[in-house]
Amino acid sequence: MDEQVNEGLAALQGLVSQKMGRCILRLQQVELLTKAMLSYSSIEGPAEELSANLEKRKKALANKTLGQLVSDFVASYARPLEKDDIPEDLPGDATRCYVRMSCRVQLESDDHTGLKDALTSLVTLRNDLVHHFMERFNVFSPDGCAAAIAHLDAAFAEIETQDRALRAMAKSMDEARQEMGAFLASEAGSDMIVYGIMPGDGPMHWPSTTVVQWLLNAELACAVNGWTRLSDAIRHIEQRNQGLTPRKYGCTTWRQVVHESRLFQTERRREQQVDGSALWYRSKPQL
Repeated sequence: MDEQVNEGLAALQGLVSQKMGRCILRLQQVELLTKAMLSYSSIEGPAEELSANLEKRKKALANKTLGQLVSDFVASYARPLEKDDIPEDLPGDATRCYVRMSCRVQLESDDHTGLKDALTSLVTLRNDLVHHFMERFNVFSPDGCAAAIAHLDAAFAEIETQDRALRAMAKSMDEARQEMGAFLASEAGSDMIVYGIMPGDGPMHWPSTTVVQWLLNAELACAVNGWTRLSDAIRHIEQRNQGLTPRKYGCTTWRQVVHESRLFQTERRREQQVDGSALWYRSKPQL
């Protein structure tokens, strides 16, 4: 009789161990997924240092607890809609290509609160399993094992629910990154990055274009008493960016770019050395 009781208890204890192991493994999967999502959610630095910066970010997250990861997650990855980003100044060295990219999910306030509460509950559940399970359940009795098994089943269901929610979020973000990658590899993406031409069939948004930025740069470099001779500006630009031409913007001449943008004042001056006259320009005062 005692042997049968002992065998029955041993079987229950084995089941408790299996279910505990299942919970711990799934919790570790949640931790790894959260670390991966946070690692790739934000990256910045000079272009040649992006890979190294990503590895630094991964190392910074590697030893964080689930509680710390959840805190970071609801603060930077999943954020309420009403929370505005505070623009940060970029480094002043214009000779280096500096990249800043971030991915996040924005949620309605109630949804964000619900997610925060659910993940906080998951952290509490994890700590309870790891630190207080033996205090709560007497796994040396059949009744204690039965209660422990029921608790572990409920715990696993909660862990699995949050794991599925995080994986759905990660999948959506990964799909968004793939779409963004495909766009950036396209001609429209290249035009946006290199030339500042926004995608779509709408009118040209001249203030964001590379050609206007170069005209402004040339204005600073070549101005005389607040005005810049267009021919001097063209020479300044061509010496530094030979691939930039008005045709990319639907214009045949630099003069047309200046007029079409409506961002500059112009005047024509009589000058003997340039066949009678030359076009000068300056930025319009900002309202």
